Amino acid sequence: MVEEVRVNQEMYNGSQEDHDALREAVKRLSSASEEQFETIKKEKWYNRVFDMVTFSQKGKKRIAEQVGTLAQAQQILIELLMRLSDNDSSVSKLVVESMEDIKRIQEQNIFLLSKIKKLENISLGIKTDMDLNKLSETNKKILCACLYYISNQDENTSDEQKTFANQVIKYLNVDTQMDNPIATLEDMDTESKKRILNCCMEYMFLKNCSNDGYETYEDFISEFDFGNKTIKAIEKQILSLYNLRGLDGFFTKYQVDNFETIDDFFTLDFEDGYGENGIDEEEHIEMTDEVISTITQIRAGETKIYKHKNIHLKAYINCEGNLIFDHCIINYNETDDGDEITLSKNASLTITNSVVICKGFDENAFITCEGDTQITLDRNSFEDCSYFIKSSFVCVFSMTNCRLHNCYEGFLSIYSGDKSDCVIRDNIIIQDGFNSFYTKNNRFRCPTLICVYSHGNIVEFYNNIILEEEGFRRDGVEEGKGGNRITYFSCDDGEVRNCSFKGISQSIVALKYAECKFEKCTEAIRPRKSYLSSSAPCIDNCVFVECTNVISTVENTQITNCQFVSCYNYIIMPLSFDGGVSVEFCQFINTKNTFKNSFSDCFCVTFRRAKESKTRANYLKKCIFDGVELGDNFLIGALGFEKPSGTVTYIEGCDFKNCSTKRTSGKIIKEYIKYDTLFKKNIDFHANQVSKCRGLDKVNKERTETETVEIRTVSTEGNVIGSALAMGVAGAIGGPVALAALSGVVITQGLIKKK
Repeated sequence: MVEEVRVNQEMYNGSQEDHDALREAVKRLSSASEEQFETIKKEKWYNRVFDMVTFSQKGKKRIAEQVGTLAQAQQILIELLMRLSDNDSSVSKLVVESMEDIKRIQEQNIFLLSKIKKLENISLGIKTDMDLNKLSETNKKILCACLYYISNQDENTSDEQKTFANQVIKYLNVDTQMDNPIATLEDMDTESKKRILNCCMEYMFLKNCSNDGYETYEDFISEFDFGNKTIKAIEKQILSLYNLRGLDGFFTKYQVDNFETIDDFFTLDFEDGYGENGIDEEEHIEMTDEVISTITQIRAGETKIYKHKNIHLKAYINCEGNLIFDHCIINYNETDDGDEITLSKNASLTITNSVVICKGFDENAFITCEGDTQITLDRNSFEDCSYFIKSSFVCVFSMTNCRLHNCYEGFLSIYSGDKSDCVIRDNIIIQDGFNSFYTKNNRFRCPTLICVYSHGNIVEFYNNIILEEEGFRRDGVEEGKGGNRITYFSCDDGEVRNCSFKGISQSIVALKYAECKFEKCTEAIRPRKSYLSSSAPCIDNCVFVECTNVISTVENTQITNCQFVSCYNYIIMPLSFDGGVSVEFCQFINTKNTFKNSFSDCFCVTFRRAKESKTRANYLKKCIFDGVELGDNFLIGALGFEKPSGTVTYIEGCDFKNCSTKRTSGKIIKEYIKYDTLFKKNIDFHANQVSKCRGLDKVNKERTETETVEIRTVSTEGNVIGSALAMGVAGAIGGPVALAALSGVVITQGLIKKK
């Protein structure tokens, strides 16, 4: 029977006794078992807390007497804390301090996931009265203008500040600048001023992610005329947000569903749990342990389903039929026992809404395919997983809406036939460190996370996000030695589209790349020639920001409509001497060559052609170079140790603006290369032919960089460049967010961390 209940504010006075009772409730109800619950109901704190909630109808019995299960008590506690936190900052503080215990409640009651997220929002100050969309249109414009104003006070705006400001402006749907927005504060109401100041201080905090970031803007803060107590309260709230959610907490804060209003009333089912009256039965998940300690056979035509299970596999599963894991936690490599799943010919495996956790290192794959199979992975989270699936036979494969956190070598090794689909899309991959069990297992190689062996068919790697943190590259690496690296995706016939990459240090290997964004990558792209397809390697409508060693080309690579912003040193560098590389309609903005003088043949854009007659000339056509700083080096050049078969590169119709060099000749294109014969040394060959180019006569006569930098977000065909998930929807990926908490893993808006 569903009953409406409400928070009885008269029974809560904010005393120390109330707070102690609430703290004890969180601690005890987050770790209790169902068997212990009846004993708990007799304790003093229990009655004090549950008397704060009452039935809506008068004359009903006390709630404390009616609660029959631990799950009901947990729901009441979370509902109560939500409403008390909304009105009392001291309860918000208690919630923040107890968040680790509160999230453990999800281990027993996944139904409460969304409510716990809402409770966390409220305790962090993300509640209705701080919603920026509550501002008037005029005040929205003032807030926008304030962000511009304080950004102009500091030339060194951080990337985090830029991202945050863009999210706020997008949320407000305004973009306004004013000469002196501070002058408008005098007539503004106090609540609006507080919202604006709170947002501005969040922006200030992101300067260096500490409270020290406010010093630069002290004069601006004082104009709001708030007391020191209010300012300190805002500072604490911002720091709590950062400590709980990291940078992502700021980037995803201003969204409509974060500011939903709550009232004092909510409903409880006192008999049959949560399966009636419109409450989704699927949301109430009670996990039970399933230890598989004997060999399991699934015959052809049979279907074996594991649902709501915490799987501990300690024996083999041989599947000739259909194997399904739904809403499960799957642990593998827990012991040295054989714990593998073998898929025979025509078998299928489906894993949905689950968490997969690797507990140790083993080079034997957890799942192997010994015949043509079908594998579907959807809305899962993978933690520390390596050697997860290996297919030596044709496999129809899809992985969608998944999160991979610190997964490593051989995670997927798939063989895809000429008529089988292979789709990897809408996933997020985060690499920020190593699990300790990898430290002794050949960590310092360059392993591959996802490798697909195709047979001429296109393998789709679409709309994915890959984030590599410095913490991964330096984890366990001695000072002065090279960092850890990993190839995230490799496929000769792979097509990488609408993906976003940040900080990767090893190339993505595929045949085609389109509408992707690379930011601060040490290596970005290594096209691969397909020997089963007539298609040439191509890179189209991609954006590269602050990258180096950007594209390592193979023969006949086509690069079109790309933008390179603040990239440096090697930008285009061929791996082969066969030529045929074409670069057209590309923008190079604020390019730098920082190589020392001893590396005189190190160019930003390099081409090659060998002496064999089969080789082809390269083309650089209709490109713009705006902002070039070269020191003693060249911008464009050619490499060769023998006389090429013909012209190495035709450089035609390009524009050069704001270019500088320290070379006395003023030349920024090296047109000649030297080669040796048996009888002569250092013979000049006119390798690069320049025609119809503009601006080469203005080198050293303009600036060294352009002031106008507009990073493209849309392709020439009108499509978004980069993953749509990067626009704030990443938090919707991976259905098993709630399940992750069960396994000791917390997933919040695209970031996964261990508790």
